[in-house]
Amino acid sequence: MKNLTRLFGSMAVLVAMAAPAFGALASDPVYDKQCSKCHGKYGEGHPDRGPSLQTTTLSMEDIKNVILNGKGKMPGYNGRLMSSQVDALAGEIVDVSKNAQPH
Repeated sequence: MKNLTRLFGSMAVLVAMAAPAFGALASDPVYDKQCSKCHGKYGEGHPDRGPSLQTTTLSMEDIKNVILNGKGKMPGYNGRLMSSQVDALAGEIVDVSKNAQPH
């Protein structure tokens, strides 16, 4: 029982640490409207629609480039999103990927 309590306590800490990053994507109205259909509410991805953003290894600049110019099936959002929105999305994706990957 003691080990089980420790396990659940550790899991709660991990969830609490990751929640702000995942929550940033989920609570961003631009992400919700433009991205979540294909990349999932928390950036988890969907087969046949869009890859996981949680596992990306792209740099901030590369992520901005993909958002602006598109890649594969993803359309570009150049001229459709303000630069501040692109910057915010890219930052949220970097945060999600850092929190989702093992350290």
